[in-house]
Amino acid sequence: MNFDAHTLLFMLGISALLQAIILVVLRLVSSPYKGVSSYTVGTVLTSLGIISIFPFSPSNQYFSILSSNILILLGSIFGARGIGDFLNQKHSKLTWLSLLVTGILSQMYFTLYIDSYVWRNSILSLLYGSSYSIIIVPIIFGQNTKKTSATEGYLAIVLSLGVMTVFTRILLLIDNKTQAASDKTLANLAIFVAIFIFDLLRNNIFLIMVNQRMYFDLKNRASRDFLTQVFNRRTVIEETTKYLQELPQNNLGFALILLDIDYFKKINDCYGHHIGDLVLQETSTILKSQLNQNELIGRWGGEEFLIFLPNCSTSEARDRAELLRQKVAEQSIDDPKTPKAISCTISLGVVTTTSAHMNLDELIKQADIALYHAKNQGRNQVKYCPLP
Repeated sequence: MNFDAHTLLFMLGISALLQAIILVVLRLVSSPYKGVSSYTVGTVLTSLGIISIFPFSPSNQYFSILSSNILILLGSIFGARGIGDFLNQKHSKLTWLSLLVTGILSQMYFTLYIDSYVWRNSILSLLYGSSYSIIIVPIIFGQNTKKTSATEGYLAIVLSLGVMTVFTRILLLIDNKTQAASDKTLANLAIFVAIFIFDLLRNNIFLIMVNQRMYFDLKNRASRDFLTQVFNRRTVIEETTKYLQELPQNNLGFALILLDIDYFKKINDCYGHHIGDLVLQETSTILKSQLNQNELIGRWGGEEFLIFLPNCSTSEARDRAELLRQKVAEQSIDDPKTPKAISCTISLGVVTTTSAHMNLDELIKQADIALYHAKNQGRNQVKYCPLP
């Protein structure tokens, strides 16, 4: 079979259109993600631009060329901006607008006034490559998302190779041997094949990144308590067990805190469950604000929370627990439906140990006993249970 530039371009356009359909479906199921819509629009515009390169009749040749190149340019801008938005990059709208205006004016000039295939395609290639170059640098030197950093690295490689490909086409066009998209020259045949490959890789890597984010978001939702957005009971047990298994023999020690909101049933009975929910949310927010990144908090059940402090000595655990109690006692919750601000206190049971082989169930049992003593002796206090 004789594959010429016309056939390659048609295959490239059909492939881009099929991938655009997949992205449209993905857009429908991943609407919360910023950038997916822009990238999908960019893919659709690019596919339509490639398909419309060849005019249906000689009378609309110049219109076909102009509209095709502008669609491809728009596709590259929307595609690049979509990736940038998805990766939370910050780029000025003026940057994208300047690329678009430059592209439209240059295409009009080198199509309607000076019919130069070399110039209009060289500038189109330059702007196409520049669009994706804008987002490559932040991927390489910026802060990547830990969950998708490897995939972002692959994307940067593919984008870089794609940019190098379109810039190479500029060099190949300089010899003036290529005067039409259907010419069987290296600037057409080899570059169209390369663009086909890199566009396919780019689209698939973007799909992978969106799927990864959907997976991690679903996993995060499954591990969180819906109301307070801290770990649920199952997850906090799993994460604490993992910490205990990884603790070194000569560790500084760690603390497990089981705490309970005092008289929570009375708050629900007096003010309603919506106020009770608000108290739970505000209390969990205060507790989270006092913890470091490697420390855990989860909702144990009802109005109880479990906190795990690794690398924490007995004296530090006492100070940290007392600080948590004070911070919660200082809070006041205002609600327009209640005549006065609502406050609450917490009781805490703290168990500390330096043993790396301590069973989690035993730790929780001792913390629960300490919490029972704190509540039985007046509430709004901390009781300790140091273990060897």
